[in-house]
Amino acid sequence: MTKQLSDMNLEELWHLFPISLSAYQPCWQTWYEEERQFLCMLLPDLSLRINHIGSTAIKGIWAKPIIDILIEAAEPSDLKQIKTLLIKNGYICMSETENRISLNKGYTERGFAERVFHIHLRLNNDHDEIYFRDYLNKHFEIAKEYEQLKLKLWKLYEFDRDGYTLAKTSFVSNYTRLAKEAAMNNEKGDKMKIVEIMDRSDLLIEQLMAVWENSVSATHLFLSAAEISKIKEYVPQALLSVPHLIVMMNDCNTPIAFMGIAEKRLEMLFILNEERGKGIGKRLLQFGIDHYAVNELTVNEQNPQAVGFYEHMGFQTYKRSECDEQGNPYPLLYMQLI
Repeated sequence: MTKQLSDMNLEELWHLFPISLSAYQPCWQTWYEEERQFLCMLLPDLSLRINHIGSTAIKGIWAKPIIDILIEAAEPSDLKQIKTLLIKNGYICMSETENRISLNKGYTERGFAERVFHIHLRLNNDHDEIYFRDYLNKHFEIAKEYEQLKLKLWKLYEFDRDGYTLAKTSFVSNYTRLAKEAAMNNEKGDKMKIVEIMDRSDLLIEQLMAVWENSVSATHLFLSAAEISKIKEYVPQALLSVPHLIVMMNDCNTPIAFMGIAEKRLEMLFILNEERGKGIGKRLLQFGIDHYAVNELTVNEQNPQAVGFYEHMGFQTYKRSECDEQGNPYPLLYMQLI
């Protein structure tokens, strides 16, 4: 009697569905298009975007013959509805976390079916895979480098899907970051560039501190010079510890603005005073919204220009406190993107 998939342990599943790579097949695009048409009919009012992602969407490289499809939706409730509809139409839920659901079709008790699909359900703009796909399709030499990495890992992790994925993480993360930066800078077509800083050198921290002090002195008029000096002591550590440090560089490769992001929350955004009014803050914040799903921030109520800027960018106050987070008498506004 054939054992049901639900009764198999992880080791049994990995042996039934091993890592297996194939040379690029044009039919993969056809399979995606046919499944996409089915999904569009099934989900006419729920999905915002449907995209072909994963290695089968990168032309000319070896890949697992599995069609990865990204579906973006507007609301968490939409994700749940889409999941229910997909399960009713032959998909199996593989995993589910907050605002991310994975489903598959084509896994049988006898192994892979001819056509295998993975669906990744996400909220709108949670789509790093698209940047990676587009970057490798534009840079064939990088795509071939990725192919060689996958071929090297294939036999090492043939029966360890998690290990195979983990071993590719550094490569994928690095080129996804480069792809995001390239996309943003290409959109603007100027000599300024936005980059995420990985190597936070002493020189860079010194440059960002100069931006911070210049910006705060010009905009935080409710603070005395002594208070600014006291706060300044804690800024270097904040710059070193924030998960995502995004910097706007001028054509001389000198920082003129920066922001810090942690878990979709804007932790800081500062611009040289002489660069204000040029759209730099808007570019930075929009970059954070588009590429890091920024949807929340805190701002000093006594900085009306900043409050007005965030309101213009679509943020709305949902809470107010009389003191800042250190207990000082500076009211804070807590804002969310609407």
